[in-house]
Amino acid sequence: MADAPTRVAPELTRYLDDYISEVALGEVLDEELEPGSNLLAFCRGAFDQLLANVVGVEAKRPSANSAVQMRTLMRKRKRQWSPELSRLMGRFQHFCKIYPDVTGDEYGGGSEAMTSFHTDFVPGFIRDLEAWAASEQEKELASALAHSRGDYDAWVQQFYDDLALGEGEDD
Repeated sequence: MADAPTRVAPELTRYLDDYISEVALGEVLDEELEPGSNLLAFCRGAFDQLLANVVGVEAKRPSANSAVQMRTLMRKRKRQWSPELSRLMGRFQHFCKIYPDVTGDEYGGGSEAMTSFHTDFVPGFIRDLEAWAASEQEKELASALAHSRGDYDAWVQQFYDDLALGEGEDD
């Protein structure tokens, strides 16, 4: 019996890996992300593939309208989904809501929104996607995500370590 085709391409983690190798977290917290940034390409690509290949709906551009559509879909189908998929679809709904803040559409969310996106949303999304991949026997994806998660966590920790070293210097 042949393996089922991968529903979310493990190669997407390259966008995440490229992002953390190209920028320092402290440099991006005061600026919105370009829609074509590697970090957003990772997030959008993973959500697009989940929606199309797992949920069976056409991927939409992240927006307030897409968040409402996902809430409606979750009400209809949530009982059919695994807990891991339900968490991911909840994350997609949240991603749709914060996308304008992250990209600077409308008014943008400032450094607090960017910090939350980089240090809360993205690590949680990676963990939830990895948990889904493991539960679905998507071994190559789970392995790629585990590697990228370690690198991403170290990247965030380096920011906090650098910040701690700089404390008190301006006093």
